[in-house]
Amino acid sequence: MSSSPQADAPFHLNDEISVLSAFQSAHYLEISCFTLLVYDLLTTFGEEVEYFWSGPWSMSRVLFFLNRYLPFIVMIPTNAGKYYHF
Repeated sequence: MSSSPQADAPFHLNDEISVLSAFQSAHYLEISCFTLLVYDLLTTFGEEVEYFWSGPWSMSRVLFFLNRYLPFIVMIPTNAGKYYHF
């Protein structure tokens, strides 16, 4: 005896609810990580200017700036894309 599509519907709905819940949790985690990154950038910016911006450019300085600001630059359009559909 084969099952009807109506009998399988609650199981598919539960799967879809689980997937949506996982997406929502991932979105909350992404927003909290972005908030923590912004907090870190704002609270340590003064020390960064004082200790790291004065001096000659080197490979370590380039890597520092890439490590410091590239995640921020990448996360802005990622988060904005979830709210504003261009």
